[in-house]
Amino acid sequence: AGWLDTVTYLDAVRAFLTKRGLLTDASVDWSALQPTKDEVTIAGITAEVVVSCEGAAAMRNPWFPGLPFSPTKGELLTIEASELPQDCMVMKGHFLVPLGERRFNLGATYNWKDLGPQPTPSARQALEQSLREMTTASYHVVDHRTGIRPSTRDRMPLLGRSLAHPQLVLFTGLGSKGVSQAPWLAEHLSGHIMKGKLLLPELAWTRQVKGHNHL
Repeated sequence: AGWLDTVTYLDAVRAFLTKRGLLTDASVDWSALQPTKDEVTIAGITAEVVVSCEGAAAMRNPWFPGLPFSPTKGELLTIEASELPQDCMVMKGHFLVPLGERRFNLGATYNWKDLGPQPTPSARQALEQSLREMTTASYHVVDHRTGIRPSTRDRMPLLGRSLAHPQLVLFTGLGSKGVSQAPWLAEHLSGHIMKGKLLLPELAWTRQVKGHNHL
């Protein structure tokens, strides 16, 4: 088992790209895009292909209508506990991951009804109850965060080109498996875009999806 510190990783990637002039920070209004047959101009940059990697925000992307999302809110606590070992992870209903300096991440919850950005007392209570089932060590909470998983009804990613403008491409729907799935999926999608390789039909955003929609 393993764990990726995504915050540190993304900060490092951002710094790497910024130093080389390969990253631009800008707000994107997808509805204002006017793609031509051969190119797209977005945030002042003209490209042959633009890939939407927006997570659950892709639900509002007008170029990819009817996406079979079933987004899930997750909540996470960061705690300090001097008595807990820092050389192992624990999984018992929820995970407990050491961060160093006696801090740990405790998570995460699943909520399909409340997709608001605010942390909830009920999630904190559930996580603390889970922690008490793992250990009797004392602790205190130093942070409580939320996020929305871009989950789909069939638990499969959503990839592929816009039907109206093939130069617009979608990459989302990884749910809670982004860390493990993103590298292979990105390679698969880039092969489809750059080399014309066939996209696996079970990954295509246009596929017919059955199952319960929590929205």
